[in-house]
Amino acid sequence: MIIREAIDTIFTLGWALLAWVAVLAALTTAVLFGIAAAVCVTARALWRRIRRQHRPSRDEYEEAA
Repeated sequence: MIIREAIDTIFTLGWALLAWVAVLAALTTAVLFGIAAAVCVTARALWRRIRRQHRPSRDEYEEAA
């Protein structure tokens, strides 16, 4: 009887551990996707700002033509 209860407890705790692993994996994935999105948005904004600063003006285009 005691051995059966011990096995049942291990089985139950195993499922609980598996559930915690799944929850933590989902949270980690959400955090990593959020970080990746923040990096992409920041890089895109920085890239646009750099490109806007170095873009030739309309007068330079007219001089070249």
